[in-house]
Formats: sequence, structure tokens, C-alpha cells
Amino acid sequence: MAGIADRATYELPLAPPASRREEADAGDAAMPQDILGRNVIMFCRFRWLVAAVLAAAGAATAIPLVIDSLGLRGAMLWPWVLAAALVVANVGYVGWARRAGAARANAQVMLWAQIVVDLLVLTAVVHFIGSLGTFAAGAYLFHIILACIFFSRRQSLAVALVAAGMFIACVAAEQSGLATSASVFAQPAPRGLGAVNFALMIAFMIVVWYLASMLSELVRRRSRELAAANRILEQARQERMRHMLQTTHELKAPFAAIHANTQLLLKGYAGELSEAAMPIVRRIDARSRRLANEIQDMLLLANLQSLSQRAAAMVELDLAGVLAWCCQQVRDRAAERGVTLIESLQSSPARGVEEHLKMLFGNLVTNAVLYSRPGGQVRVSCHRDESGRAVACIEDRGIGIEPDKLSRIFDPYYRTAAAAQHNRESSGLGLAIVRDIVAMYGIRLKVSSAVGEGTTFEATLPLASDQPPPPADEIGAGPWRTY
Repeated sequence: MAGIADRATYELPLAPPASRREEADAGDAAMPQDILGRNVIMFCRFRWLVAAVLAAAGAATAIPLVIDSLGLRGAMLWPWVLAAALVVANVGYVGWARRAGAARANAQVMLWAQIVVDLLVLTAVVHFIGSLGTFAAGAYLFHIILACIFFSRRQSLAVALVAAGMFIACVAAEQSGLATSASVFAQPAPRGLGAVNFALMIAFMIVVWYLASMLSELVRRRSRELAAANRILEQARQERMRHMLQTTHELKAPFAAIHANTQLLLKGYAGELSEAAMPIVRRIDARSRRLANEIQDMLLLANLQSLSQRAAAMVELDLAGVLAWCCQQVRDRAAERGVTLIESLQSSPARGVEEHLKMLFGNLVTNAVLYSRPGGQVRVSCHRDESGRAVACIEDRGIGIEPDKLSRIFDPYYRTAAAAQHNRESSGLGLAIVRDIVAMYGIRLKVSSAVGEGTTFEATLPLASDQPPPPADEIGAGPWRTY
């Protein structure tokens, strides 16, 4: 075999588990469930940063140079108090999120709780920095914009009203003497600036809410329209797939009959064929067998990609047994081509649907045999790695694959020129089936190859705790056959 440095390597990207997002309701629900759940965690992370900034501000005000250069009144304790309050609240949010999960109602309630507490903390910050003598109240606009993005227009209006109400209550408490007017700066604000700031801030809140909510609603409306169009396209695709499967299934029996009848003719059960007829019947036999194989692969691939399948029961199994079965299925064909199968199978516990794994490794072992040269060897091995994962390796010394073609060999119907010339009977769907099963189980599949030296496929199965549930096995009863 060529050295590792001479071999091109490609690893099939892991596909995330498919999940159907809940559609946004046209009225109140502005974000799908999973996005709302992620936003809860995102806000918690951002809150750690805010708490750190407040603590840093409190520490900075204890430095005389900072006090003098910024014109502050003196050291401040309130940033430390507010930072501690945010830390305590955040710990509670994280615990709540872990216990409640990502249910939509939980995410909505949690977001509202975070918003209210954050606005209370922000109101305290605005009060201590200076509610009317500074522009600190502009931070309310940040919460209003976020509410417009993540909530419906009515809900974002409620957030804007709560923010405006807290700001008005803060100013009213200061003006009435219920709260002492505070400012971090030693110099008082110019006369008249407070009234201007108050009027501008209330106006900004209204204008920002109106513009941001209107734009967000336009974006959500377009998203709903695109989702509806996508549903129509998906329904049309499913309908075409049903028609294709029905037609393909109907063609399966005639081609099987043609293949069976040509076998009868070739074996002389209908009388001896003339020398001129024999090559014609052989071509009919080869073509019918190839089309029957392609039809079967199309049915397998379509069923794997079907979105309507039920969750299949996964079982504990030994990968060594699966690989031994695959080798047994292809042993006769390997003998016909003069290819030696070498098995090195260690017990490797895994979890999955046995029929799916037989399809996956059956295709890989069959390809290794078909693309080997006469007299070549195919080595099939499996073991457990350091973390306990089952690892299978299928290695041949065949024609190899060009480096720039490695990333395309998993595309349906794609075949390199060398592969098409070496094996004319392939449907070009075997590795597409492999790709879908790999994505279904989260298997890491790496292929390395050198032209003229051979190809190696290495599959690492995830641990049971990391595996998503695969679709149901609606591929059909009976053992999977290789061609």
C-alpha cells in the first residue's frame, strides 16, 4: 500500500439530527420553540458578562486616578451589589432551565422572568448613574429591540411599556423625594437637561418600538410565507417520491421475470441456443440484472430518506457479527473475481438497527470486492478504540479514487470514469445509501485512497448515549442482498 502521505483522505461531515421546528403562530408566537430555548441560554451567558462589567466598574471606582479623571463622586458600592444580584439570578435561571427543559411554555415564562429582573436591575443602574442628568436610560432601548426580535408585536409592546413604566417610576420617585436623586458624576447636570432627557427618552422608546416591531413583523411574515411555500414544495416532492416508488416497485417484478427467464434460456431449459443468440441473451441478462439492482437501490435510498417513517427499535449487537455476515454474503462473488477476503474481527459491542448496519457495511465490503483487481485482497476488521467506540475498517488494494473525487463519491448516481470502466453494473447509489445511514446514526466515516493503490473506509460508531434514534426500518422484510 502507498504511504499515508501519498493517500488523500476525506471525512464525511456529520449531519445534525433532523428536528422539526414548531411553526411560529401568526399571532403571539414570534419564535419557534427550539430558538426560544436557545435564547434563554444565550441571555444567561450574556448576563455573566454584564455582571463582570459591573464588578469591574465597582473595582475601578476604588482607584483615585479613575475617580479624578472621570470626575466621579467617589468609590461606589452599588455596582458590586447589582453584580451580585445578577449572579444570583443567573444561577437560578440556569438551574430552572436544566429542570424545565426546552418546552415552549417554560421558555416563554423564563424569558419574561429574565426581562423583568433585567429591567429592574437596569432601572437601578439608571438611577445611580443619573436618570435625567445622563443618557444612561438609553440602555432601555436595547431591551426593547431584543423584545421586538424575539417576541410578537403585542408582547414587545408590553416590554416597551414595562420599560417606560419603570423609567417613569424611577424619575417620579426621585422628583417626589421617595428616592434620593443620584449621579456618579461630581458636577451637576445643566438646568433643563433633565426635562429634555425625559421627553426624548420616552419618545425614543415609542419610535424604536414602532420601527423595530414593524420590521420584525415583516421579517416574520416573510418567514411564514417561505415556510408555507416550503411545505407546498415538500408535499410535491413527497408526492413525486410516492409516484416514483410506485412505478419503480411495479417495474421490479418484470425485470426479475426477465432475469429468471434469461437464466432458463442460458442453462438450456428451453432448448439449445444458437451461437448468434447466446451473446444477445447474455446482454439481456446483464441489463435486466443491472436494472433490477438499480431499482432495489432506489427503493432502499427512498425509504431511508422518507420523513414519514416511525422510530425503529435499536438493539445491542456485536459489530463483528454484522461484518462477518456481510463478508459471507459477498464471498462467492469475491471468489468469482479472484479476490481474497481477510477477516480480523474483534468483539465490538454497538447499538443500532441490524438491517441498517448490514446495508451500510454490506455496501462497503461489496464495493471493496467489486473495485479490486483479480488476485487482490480485501481486509475487513473491527475493534474498540480507547473510548469504547466500535471501529470498522474495510481496506482494498483496488483501483483507488482520485483525490478531487473523494468528496463526491457519496452523491447519488455519481461514479468516476475509472469506476464506471472497471464495474459497469453498479447503480451509483450504494455510497449514497451509506451516506444516509451514516447521517442517521452520527457515524464518523473517513475514506482514504490512492489511485492504483486502493481505498480504505474507516467507520467509528458513536457511543449509545450519543446516538440519535434512527427512522423505522421500512426497507422490507428478509435479509439484505448484495449485487
